[in-house]
Amino acid sequence: MPSTFTADDLLAEVLNRNDRSNSVANPAGLRLDEAAIVERLADSCQSVLAKMCKLTVTRSGTNPGCPTKRFELSGVINISGSILVTVVINLSKEFAFKVTEALTGLSPAHIDSDVLDVVGELANMIAGSAKESFRDNSITLGLPTVISGVGHQVGFRPDMTQTILSFASSSGPMQIEVGVAH
Repeated sequence: MPSTFTADDLLAEVLNRNDRSNSVANPAGLRLDEAAIVERLADSCQSVLAKMCKLTVTRSGTNPGCPTKRFELSGVINISGSILVTVVINLSKEFAFKVTEALTGLSPAHIDSDVLDVVGELANMIAGSAKESFRDNSITLGLPTVISGVGHQVGFRPDMTQTILSFASSSGPMQIEVGVAH
C-alpha cells in the first residue's frame, strides 16, 4: 500500500482482506456452501424453538430472493470468518409475543423492550446454534440488531445471494432471510 492513501485505497484494501478471509478453508473439512448453511439455519430454528420455547414450527417453503412481505419484527445478526452470512429472523407480532411469553413468562400486549430483547436473543440463539454446527473456529457471531415496524427494510450486501425460509406454527408465521456472500 502507498504511504499516503485515499479512502478508496483503504476501502479496496479492506475488501481485498475480506475476500482473502472469506476463502479460508474449513478446518473440519465440512462443506459450507450456501445450501448447507441454509439447511443448518432451518434445523437450528426448529431445534431452538422446540427446546427453548416448546414451540413447533413447520418449514413451509424455501425460496430464492427477497421476501415479498416482512412481518413487524426482525432480528438481524451476522456470521463471519471463513464464511460471511447475514441472518434475519423475521417474526409476526403474534409469534414474537408467544416467544416472549415462553422465554420470560410475561404476556406482552404490545411491542415493548422485552419483546425487542427476546427477538434479538432469538436471532442470537438460532444463528449461534447454526454456527456451532459448522465446527469452524474461524467463524464468529456478531451482535444482534432488532428492527421493528410495518414495512421495515433490511439491506444485504450486493454480493450476497438471498434465500427465504418460511415457517408456520399455531402461534403465527415467521421467516428467516439468509444472505450468503460469494
